[in-house]
Amino acid sequence: MIASSLKPAFRPTFIFIEVFGCEGGIQSYIQDVLSAYGELASVPTDVFLLRDSLANLSKPWMQGPFRFHCFKSERPMLSRVRLTLALANHLILNRPSHVFCG
Repeated sequence: MIASSLKPAFRPTFIFIEVFGCEGGIQSYIQDVLSAYGELASVPTDVFLLRDSLANLSKPWMQGPFRFHCFKSERPMLSRVRLTLALANHLILNRPSHVFCG
């Protein structure tokens, strides 16, 4: 009983290059994984997307447990820097239990 109360909460963070901006097998697979996780999740989960924007997300994705952080810009290097800084800040302040990259 005591051991189960000491387990840390499962708080994952997802990081992807691009999920919603283009069609493809990997993008479809990631959407399926996120969809399955969304059906099971009860706490907000952060998803960092390098080459996607909020305009690419459909309404069902915005209503789920996910907090999307999108970094698409006209200058790829600026997108990378912004993602790196935001992710570092998130990892330091929120300390997720798992980080899934794709």
